[in-house]
Amino acid sequence: MPASAYGPEFEILEVLPVGISPSDEVLRAVRWAHQGRTYLSPDSSTHIVAEYLQGRKARMATGRYEELTPREQEVFRLLVDGYTNKAIARALYISPKTVDTHRASIMRKLEVNTFPELVRYAVSIGLLEVEPEESVL
Repeated sequence: MPASAYGPEFEILEVLPVGISPSDEVLRAVRWAHQGRTYLSPDSSTHIVAEYLQGRKARMATGRYEELTPREQEVFRLLVDGYTNKAIARALYISPKTVDTHRASIMRKLEVNTFPELVRYAVSIGLLEVEPEESVL
């Protein structure tokens, strides 16, 4: 870009085709770049913030899962895979009452109140994949 004693606005004007004037947005970006700062347009920053918040939400959800004990994680996986408390008890050589205790502890730690919420949580952290159903129509 040609050097100019008038500042970055004039440099950008020198390289633009005749008849085109830069928007305030372009001039702002040039000023920021000239100052060594990073510039993001409002659309870009909105998208980046949304992506960040989505990632943060996922990290928070995963963090809660990692707070479960290894046994609770095992019970959780079996629960969301559709096993009954009785089947889980048999598979893990524990009583159905112990499965109930683990289930209550899991739900408290993951901050969910219902089984469907527990399943949605499992999907949100990638522990459970949902197959799209075929339309009946």
